[in-house]
Amino acid sequence: MLTLLHNKTAQSLGGWMGLLTGVFSSLGYLTPQWFGTLTWPQAILFGIVAALAAMLLFSVALALGAPAFRKLRPLTLPEIQPRTDDRTSAKLSELHKSYLAVIGDYQRMSGVEARVTEHLDKLKADIAPLVGVPAKLEMVRVDGAQTATAVEKLTQLVERNANQSHASFAAVMARERLPKFGSEIIRLGDALYDRLKSGETYDETMWKQWENTYSAWLSAVNQWCEIGKWYAASLEDRVFQIDDEKYGLVWGVNDVQFPSAEAVRRFKKFRILYTQWEAMRSSVDQGTYQVAYTGLSERDVRRG
Repeated sequence: MLTLLHNKTAQSLGGWMGLLTGVFSSLGYLTPQWFGTLTWPQAILFGIVAALAAMLLFSVALALGAPAFRKLRPLTLPEIQPRTDDRTSAKLSELHKSYLAVIGDYQRMSGVEARVTEHLDKLKADIAPLVGVPAKLEMVRVDGAQTATAVEKLTQLVERNANQSHASFAAVMARERLPKFGSEIIRLGDALYDRLKSGETYDETMWKQWENTYSAWLSAVNQWCEIGKWYAASLEDRVFQIDDEKYGLVWGVNDVQFPSAEAVRRFKKFRILYTQWEAMRSSVDQGTYQVAYTGLSERDVRRG
């Protein structure tokens, strides 16, 4: 107990405690408008409680503020000169070294903390641009899909235009070739029909010549149809398919003009084919014109 009374820290705390108790007791006793009318014992009790509360608040504030204060101002410790004439000089020197070591460790840790904070700030700065990367990647994906769709449509358009250009050029060429075969069909057709129409009678020798001319005529019709089939629906069927009933029609000649019944049937077939070919000429001519100059496709004109 005597040791505690001689301790300077205890004496200092006791002095501060007494001073604060006196101040708060006087304040409580002299200010009834704040704390009401107090007797001196009540005022003293109030002063003790207030002094303890003030010291407690001061201690808490000191404990909380010490780390921040140490960051703002590095700890220093005055160098202690060991007393050569005291038995505790060696212990004081050792304690001094320990304090210096603690301060050194603290300062080193403060440097490490500063470097760690610097690296964390740099890491945050590096990460910040990456925050919107997923959204940007999604935008790139959507833009890529839209671009791919646009490219596909453009490719289809280019292919369609290329096909249309090719079809148009082919139709122009067809319009140049078809009249040549048409003229040949008409010329040979007249040679096959005019003499019989005038009443001339054919013998076997003359009929063989007729057959040769008919073969050339039929070849011209086939070539004309090969070109024109792209511009009229079912062109070859409509030219070459013959209904048997048409053989019974009157074709302006007599059976006695032919050397045989087979020759009569061959002549009638020629006339039927000629008539059917002639009926399709305008359709083919119109189809080639539409593909060559109006932008319609071959499929469009065949559909009618």
